[in-house]
Amino acid sequence: GIVGYGPFGGMGYTHGLAATETSGLRFTAVCDSNAERRQAAEADFPDARGHADTDSLCNDRDVDVVIVATPPVLHAPLAMQLLRAGKHVVVEKPMCLTAADADLLLATSAEMDRTITVHQSRRWDGDFLALRRAVDTDLLGEVFNMETFVGGFDHPCRWWHSDEALSGGAVYDWGSHHIDWILALYGSTPD
Repeated sequence: GIVGYGPFGGMGYTHGLAATETSGLRFTAVCDSNAERRQAAEADFPDARGHADTDSLCNDRDVDVVIVATPPVLHAPLAMQLLRAGKHVVVEKPMCLTAADADLLLATSAEMDRTITVHQSRRWDGDFLALRRAVDTDLLGEVFNMETFVGGFDHPCRWWHSDEALSGGAVYDWGSHHIDWILALYGSTPD
């Protein structure tokens, strides 16, 4: 199941496609407080039942794994509710907004004997894969500096990605991708 289907072409849709195209998975439920988005999800994925709230999704016995694809401020409370309902949880990045919330989620996951993990989608972007190949084949020589950027010329990220109260801010929200890329390229924590 997915919490937070989002607008057309959003992460909910992307996760729905991935679930339907992955052997062994069946996309059975979507939860979004917006009725139009639930209807869109049911039209896009006729086998998925719509849920207006997470209580309903938590009680759906056909759902074993739930992807949380909402703004980050909601990740911790939703993941906690889902774990306590006996669901395995995949949370969009960043996992949550505080280390204390992350520690609590990990402890609850262990207590409930459920898995929690973070979805990190940008490891498969074409530009990053090309850079990775160039580094791995020594095409560039020794890489000693890396700069990354997301956004446009006028603003680094619109809507909730830049809103500190909802996402921790653009650096926190998108920064997790950049740190992940740096770790993947360098193999260790950067200086």
